[in-house]
This record gives sequence, structure tokens and C-alpha cells, in this order.
Amino acid sequence: MTGQGRDLIVDRFRVIMSEVPRFPEPGEYLFECGKMPFLHRIHLVFDEEIKLGTLIVADVPTAASQFLGMVNDAIFWPRFFLMSMTVSDERVSQVIDEAVITMLQRYGAPKKHESKRALT
Repeated sequence: MTGQGRDLIVDRFRVIMSEVPRFPEPGEYLFECGKMPFLHRIHLVFDEEIKLGTLIVADVPTAASQFLGMVNDAIFWPRFFLMSMTVSDERVSQVIDEAVITMLQRYGAPKKHESKRALT
């Protein structure tokens, strides 16, 4: 998505969020259609990696929320408070890469030649 497309989404989210106290339904819709699809996709990726033996995740919903939280905290939420903030595609890639590295450090399965003690 281009920067202009992202700006439009942020503007719409701001409007919906400002009206949630009076009109909760749009907020619920935004959550179900805005956030939940991302969490669902992350769940699917984690489930597949668990099956492949590359991740050890006891609580997939929590891990998915952690991952999305790292990305949202660095890219999405600051734009609600800093009107002039722009985020380049390179920055988005960097934030996602760093979040993946963090998740692999926490949930990555030990390699066959590594001791399981490395995770504790």
C-alpha cells in the first residue's frame, strides 16, 4: 500500500475511533474487519511453522498479538498522535524484520544440534 493509501486509512480510523463512545458498532466493525484479519493470518503462519517444527508456541493468540503489537506500536499508533509522521516502505520492512527476529528468539525451536537449555 502506498503512503497515500496508508494516510487515508489512518484518517478513517481516527474518525471511527472518535465516534466509538456514541456509536460502538463502527468500532466493533473496525476491530473485526481491520485487526482480526491480520491476527488470523498471523495465526495461520504460526500454526504452519509449529507443524513444521520451526516454532514452539503454546499460546498462538497471545504470540500473534505480541507480534502485531510490536509492528503496530512502531508504525501504526504513532501516526494517530503525530499528524506529520510519515513511514517509508523501508521503515515498515525494518520494523517487521525486527519483530520477526524478536519472535524467533522467543518462540524459535532449537536447532537439532543446539541444547534445549538455550531457550531458558
